[in-house]
Amino acid sequence: MRSPISIYLGPIFDIKQGPTLLFFFSHCVQPNSSFFFNFRPTAAYRISPSSLRGHLSPFARLHPSDIFSFFLGVVKMVETLFEDIFRIDAIDPDGKKFDRVSRISARSEQFDMLMHLDVNTEIYPMRAGEKFMMVLASTLNLDGTPDSGYYTPGNKKSLADKFDYVMQGKLYRISEESREKQVKADIYVSFGGLLMMLKGDPSIAARFELDQKLFILIRKV
Repeated sequence: MRSPISIYLGPIFDIKQGPTLLFFFSHCVQPNSSFFFNFRPTAAYRISPSSLRGHLSPFARLHPSDIFSFFLGVVKMVETLFEDIFRIDAIDPDGKKFDRVSRISARSEQFDMLMHLDVNTEIYPMRAGEKFMMVLASTLNLDGTPDSGYYTPGNKKSLADKFDYVMQGKLYRISEESREKQVKADIYVSFGGLLMMLKGDPSIAARFELDQKLFILIRKV
C-alpha cells in the first residue's frame, strides 16, 4: 500500500527575497506518530515576489537544509546557532589514533564550512560519503530557556529527540586567518575531550562566544 501524498502551503520570510510562500509535497511515514515524524518532504518549491512578476515558473527548488529548517521551526521555538547538511570526505585523515573514536573531515553544503569532529564511532558509526544534519545550539529546551546541564528523566520534549547523536561541550577558542585575501574563522569546541573544529565564514563565527556552552546534534540524512 502506497503512502498518501499531500501538498502543504505556508508563508515564510526570506531575508533576500522578502515575504515568500513555501509549498512542498510529502508522504506520510508513520500515520500514528507525531507531526514531525509524519512528514518526510520529497519536494519543495519557493514562490517569491520576483517569480510572480508575469509568470509563476520556473520555481526555485529548495535546498534540503531549507526544508529541514522549516520543519525544525514548526516544532520548536529554540533558536539554533548553526545548522547545515555535511558530507563526510574522510575518516581519520591523519591516521587512526584511538580504538573507539574517529575524527571525521566533512564539508557543509549550504555554507561551505569545513569541520573536523571526533566521534565515538563505537556507538555511532560513520562512513566516508555519508551525509548528516548537524546543529549547534546553546540549549535543548524547545522553549529556548537555558539548559540546566543536568539530565532529568521524564516525558519532557527536547530538541535532542529529533537527533541520533548528541554531545555537550564548551567553546574554548575562536580565531581568524587570512589567506589570499580570504578571511576564514575557526571555532574550537571540546565535548568532554572529543574535539571539533569548524572553519569558514567569519559571520557565522560571530554568532558564538568564548567559553560558551554548546550542544552538537547529529542526524544522518
